[in-house]
Amino acid sequence: RIFATGTVDAILARLDAVEGQHAPFFGRAADAIRSKSPTSLKIVLRQIRAARALDFDDCIRLDYRIAHQILTGHDFYEGVRAALVDKDRNPRWRPATLAEVDARTVEAHFVPPAEGDLELC
Repeated sequence: RIFATGTVDAILARLDAVEGQHAPFFGRAADAIRSKSPTSLKIVLRQIRAARALDFDDCIRLDYRIAHQILTGHDFYEGVRAALVDKDRNPRWRPATLAEVDARTVEAHFVPPAEGDLELC
């Protein structure tokens, strides 16, 4: 129920709204999600939903395309810097919030490549 529908913001709101004995678990889950790249969160949610309609080969192609596109951006390298290089665990995501993530940026990860690009062997 929490993850099945809606935006990343809606999912986080549902996690925050959990009460009772399981609230601490869901609160930690929300905190973990919020610590990740806002752009990557939106890409992954879109990717999971797109995968429902794809067969295995097309899922792998999509994963490869997304990974290739992510490597051209800022946040992957910033995450590596924060976790492995400086080890400050304080990544400076660009953009810094979910609200600032442009839908066109997310959609760019799902555009099929020109014929011949990113072919899988």
